[in-house]
Amino acid sequence: MLTRSGRSLGLLLVVALVAAACGGTSPTADPCDQITVEDAFVRVPPGANTAFYATIVNGSDTDVALEGATSDFAGTYELHEVVMKDDQMTMRPIEGQRIVVPAGGEVALAPGGMHVMAMGVSKDLAEGDTVTMTLRFSGGCEKVVEAPVKAIGG
Repeated sequence: MLTRSGRSLGLLLVVALVAAACGGTSPTADPCDQITVEDAFVRVPPGANTAFYATIVNGSDTDVALEGATSDFAGTYELHEVVMKDDQMTMRPIEGQRIVVPAGGEVALAPGGMHVMAMGVSKDLAEGDTVTMTLRFSGGCEKVVEAPVKAIGG
């Protein structure tokens, strides 16, 4: 026969198990499952290079980092940023080739800012085409994204 304290302990254990099963994000949840890529597009190449832009949203409780990309339309992919230097805008590779997307936050890859630079474009890309990009994140996570090709003004 169970004592009163034994029944209370058993009830407490059942409540804890039910709460764990129903409660939000499990500590073992894969942060990759909670990364989304929104509003992705690739610029119509103005020459041998082009850029991939998107908003990356991290719905997990862990920081993740974009660490690279691949696709079949260019030879090399690097993470770049546009910065002001001597009163002129210039583009440069991002140090460490990592863009951190904070837990519960987002990062915009946008014209005039950070982006994935695709160098050595080997396919004709025209407005209205769609390309497939694979984005590599920390922890071995990969996200495959379908991105339309768009013209950027001027």
